[in-house]
Amino acid sequence: MVLASSPKTDAVLRTTVAQTMIHSGVKANVLPSVAWAVVNTRIIPGETIGTVSDFMRQAINDPRVKINPDIAGCFDPSPKSSAEAFGYKVIEKSVRQVRVTSSAVNNSNNAVYSFVCSTFE
Repeated sequence: MVLASSPKTDAVLRTTVAQTMIHSGVKANVLPSVAWAVVNTRIIPGETIGTVSDFMRQAINDPRVKINPDIAGCFDPSPKSSAEAFGYKVIEKSVRQVRVTSSAVNNSNNAVYSFVCSTFE
């Protein structure tokens, strides 16, 4: 697949994960009793908040780690559009009428979901 062959475009083919905040400990010489992290995801169509949560639980495989999707105001990705849909046909026609001299790739789904992963005593 052409997109998968380049690191710049490979990420648009799959759900991506970025750890944006990690917090633990209060002093350099004291082991933390609690830690938490915020993990942002960009979920591709065909997956859901639930499937990503389940994947994280399985990958971490530690019952002490709680994964709490912050789903307030979040929603599952939109389904893939049909290539026969009216909106797709309008875009297709417009694209065919323009000469492309440069291009930019954007993720197919711009929805960001935060998961708070934390350990408890």
